[in-house]
This record gives sequence, structure tokens and C-alpha cells, in this order.
Amino acid sequence: MDHATQALEEWGVPEKHKKQRIMESLRGPALEAMRNLKLSKDNCTAQDYLDVLQNVFGRTENTSELHYQLEHCFQKKGEKLSEFVGRLDKILHQILLKGIDPREVDKAQIQQVIRGAQPMDPIAFQLRTQQGSRVLKYPDLIRIIRQEEVLLDQKSRYL
Repeated sequence: MDHATQALEEWGVPEKHKKQRIMESLRGPALEAMRNLKLSKDNCTAQDYLDVLQNVFGRTENTSELHYQLEHCFQKKGEKLSEFVGRLDKILHQILLKGIDPREVDKAQIQQVIRGAQPMDPIAFQLRTQQGSRVLKYPDLIRIIRQEEVLLDQKSRYL
């Protein structure tokens, strides 16, 4: 769904080709859902196809449930901070699809990284002390975290 939604926005091809590409990628119950849509509605668009797929197979949480999941998502013991950020990103993406202001995503992510990381995680500690009022964009945040993880890994080999 995510790939198809993004592709629809970026494809510079006629609507007919978009619909064909979607149909070619479907199997089983998803294909049946499209057949039912085509029978019930004339002149369907590619967006109609995606809407039906979302309604039939998509996640059903509302924004308040997703916000709850985000606020109660914590780094697991032994989990790398980059893996934790990846889990947060998946929840934030779902919130974004449900209508959160895109300008708030990075702020929410860094707040939950700082709040949800293990207390003694050295990278999270560094982020907490450097944070201030600065909001890191996701690519910058994950780059910093991954670089620090590599550095910590290299240091641990010499101990």
C-alpha cells in the first residue's frame, strides 16, 4: 500500500497504466476486492483501487490509538537505538497516513527517542544533552545514531 500510494503520486503515466500496474500486482482476496469494485463502480481510478485495498486490508487504528502506541513504545533491552527508531518510524508513518501534520513528525520522533530510549544508552544520553530546541529530521537522526553505533562497536572491540 505504501509503495503503491507513493508510486501513484510519482508516476508520470496515464491513469489506465496505473490501474493496470496495480491489478498486475494483486493476487487472491485483493484481486477479488478489485473485481467487486469494478463491478460496483464505473470508471474507477487508481486511487479508488488503493482506497478499497486500504478499507479491506489496511490497519484499523485511529489516530488516538496510534498516538498511544507511539507514547508507549520503548527501546527494548539489548535493542540498538537505530532499531528502536525504526519501530518508531513505522508507527509515525501510520499516524502520518491518518492525518497528523507532517511538520510535527520529526518533533514527535525525537521526543519519543529521548523519552523511550534505555536510560543508560550512550547515544540516547548524547542526544538528550545535545537536544535543546533543535529538531532533527529523520535522515539526520538515523545517520547520527548509526554513526555512533559503529563508533561504539569499534571501541568495544578494543576493550
